[in-house]
Amino acid sequence: MLATEARIHPTALVDPAATLAPDVRVGPYAIIDGPVRLGPGCVVRARATLLGEIVAGANNDFGIGCVVGDRAQHLTHQDAPGRIAIGERNVFREHVTIHRGTSDAHGTRVGDDNFLMAHTHVAHDATVGHGCIFANGAVIGGHAIIQDRVFLSGNTGVHQN
Repeated sequence: MLATEARIHPTALVDPAATLAPDVRVGPYAIIDGPVRLGPGCVVRARATLLGEIVAGANNDFGIGCVVGDRAQHLTHQDAPGRIAIGERNVFREHVTIHRGTSDAHGTRVGDDNFLMAHTHVAHDATVGHGCIFANGAVIGGHAIIQDRVFLSGNTGVHQN
């Protein structure tokens, strides 16, 4: 393997539909399933799962056990083929979950330079601005909009809509 090639652990599963920048690192038992596009410098740590249509810019860090792109936790839109757009330089720590949108019209969006600590959740069709910090256990309901430079304390909930 050349130094300019993506470094993919032999136990990781990467779908042929995925597009990884040349220097992306994928850890043990990680799963990248579907048309996932990862920009330069991205890291997918051990046991992280990226599903479906995801476009992520440069230097994002998907922590251990993250699940990004799973179906919405919604009674009528569970199988919607929505998408996720992620900016640059975000850190998603252990077990962060981000669900895909419920339609192609909007999707779920995360801006640049955000820090989502362990066990935080961004629901379907939500928008997270730039420079936000979500402490452990903060949750964002579906269709919520979080502006730039917002700090959410641990175990804080933002109601949907």
